[in-house]
Order: sequence, then C-alpha cells, then structure tokens
Amino acid sequence: MHKSKDFGEQPSGQGRAAPQSPPSRAAPANNDKLRFLSSNTASRARRRLIASVLGLKGVMITDVQLAVFANVLGVTLFLLVVLYHYISANNSK
Repeated sequence: MHKSKDFGEQPSGQGRAAPQSPPSRAAPANNDKLRFLSSNTASRARRRLIASVLGLKGVMITDVQLAVFANVLGVTLFLLVVLYHYISANNSK
C-alpha cells in the first residue's frame, strides 16, 4: 500500500481522480442587470459594503448571548401584552 501525504492510504496502482470543475450557471445574454444581480462576486461585494457602512465586523454571537437576548425579548413582549390588557380593562369609556 502506498501512503499519500494529503489523502491518507490509497491502494497501489490507483491514483487520485481528476478534479472536476463545478458546473457553470449561464446568465441571460441579453440582460446585464440580471447577470449583475445573480453574480456571487457582486453579492459578496454588496454584503461587504453594507457591513462596512453599518460598522459590522462579522463576529458571531455566542449561544449564551443568543439565549439571553431571546429571553429578554420574550419577557419584554409578555410585559407589553400584560400592559395592553391592563390599560384596555381599566379604560373608562
């Protein structure tokens, strides 16, 4: 058996398969706007532009931060519903 550095053990006499290129998506030839909108490079550039304008750094929040945020949001919404019902029940019309 012959051991390859990158791909682990391979049986002797069998080489790696040739890499295949990903299938290309053909954009409409007559419509430049659609080609621009469907471009991966353009969408990445737009995301980077929006992130830089908003001052976002692309840092993900932790699970604990997400849980705290979800709980605070839920308690706030619950208190708003209670306040709405308290105001509507004590309305003197």
